[in-house]
Amino acid sequence: MKKRYLVISIISILTLFLGGFQYVKMHKTKSSSAVWVGYNSKSSTDFKRVNVESQSKIAKLEEILLFGKTINKPKDNLQDYDIQLSLKVPENEKSYSFLIWFTNNGAIIKQNILNKFNYISLNNQDANLVKEIIKYKRN
Repeated sequence: MKKRYLVISIISILTLFLGGFQYVKMHKTKSSSAVWVGYNSKSSTDFKRVNVESQSKIAKLEEILLFGKTINKPKDNLQDYDIQLSLKVPENEKSYSFLIWFTNNGAIIKQNILNKFNYISLNNQDANLVKEIIKYKRN
């Protein structure tokens, strides 16, 4: 009976330790990813690096931008984009580039994948979260 409690105790302590380690890794570790935002202007697009505090915010941004609702063609008239966003994730050696239009209903994202364009629609909640993570400043 004592062996059983000892084994259960060791497994419980190990589980708590690994869970805490994973939490700190995701929420407290500084991000090594690079987020660059370019605001569209008539003369040129100036890119500035955005300092994102935690890796979990980068993961959330990547999830929103890559796995949003895919649409065939946007209904809105997309003339000038609001921002151009570049996301570089060294962990999986990927680099993404997006054009983003913020609308009254959320946002429209255009992603270039091997010279094919995917359009993604975001609701207001996701669009506001993207604005918060990249520290969006309206021109």
